[in-house]
Amino acid sequence: MIHPLLNKFIHKLIFSLAICSILFWGCGAEHEGDTTLTVDYKTLPHNLIITGHPIKSIDLHFSGSKSIITAFLAMDLTYVPDLTAVTAGVVSIKVKKEDIPLPEGLLLKEIKPARFALHVENKIEKKLPLKVSIAGKPAPGFIVEKISVEPSFVILSGPESLLLNMDRALTLSVDIETFSETFKKKIPLSLPWEVEIVSPVKIFLAEISIKENSVTKKFTHLPLKGKNTKFLYSFSPDVLEIEVEGPENILKNMSAGSGIDIFIDLAGLEPGEHLKRASIILPFRARLLKVKPEFFNVKIRVP
Repeated sequence: MIHPLLNKFIHKLIFSLAICSILFWGCGAEHEGDTTLTVDYKTLPHNLIITGHPIKSIDLHFSGSKSIITAFLAMDLTYVPDLTAVTAGVVSIKVKKEDIPLPEGLLLKEIKPARFALHVENKIEKKLPLKVSIAGKPAPGFIVEKISVEPSFVILSGPESLLLNMDRALTLSVDIETFSETFKKKIPLSLPWEVEIVSPVKIFLAEISIKENSVTKKFTHLPLKGKNTKFLYSFSPDVLEIEVEGPENILKNMSAGSGIDIFIDLAGLEPGEHLKRASIILPFRARLLKVKPEFFNVKIRVP
């Protein structure tokens, strides 16, 4: 029979050996992992630019101890391909293992993609005038009189194929829906992602001048009336035609008896025939351009 103290010692020994075995094999066992590295194209020569849609990342599959994998995944790493020798055109890039910053003890098993293509162009600068884009329409009866922007030009940098075909740079759209007065707004440019602003500023000040729409309108067969007499009277002709200029919102609501008052002042006229002009009263800001006829034959008679 085993002495109780010896039995207790043996159990402790077996437990300790088991723990050590677990720790030893657990730390040394091979694990697998995956991660994604962002691609940084910073080695591209300054006179070149990448166009199209270059890949933004690569995927790695690797193996190693759990502790090394954990440490690797905690690192903030990027993949920087060597582009120092590339020229304009379509360039095939092979992802080299030596360009990937792997820690010692980590085995790289797979890279996706293992190779990728880049579209590389010559980079140029170009000075262009600016144009403000607008969306919507002003309030009824109002129009856009003028659009200006400060500064009025911009110097852009980008792919040769894009900039050579550009004759102006556009802003993002300025919404003018229902506006009835002039306003200013700070606005950026609408540019392809490959194009950037070199100078003079990144944000531009657009001014949209809005004014009332001035129109002309003819009114025909407007009846004449007399004022300031106790006698009977008649006119020949007894209607007239006028042409008026003014704000659209005012003229569209004008008509005989509503905004237009036409009469001949008969004060002091004795019975007989007279040649008189008509008095025409228009709404504020409406202007008389023409009247036809200018003179009217007025007959005054005793009741």
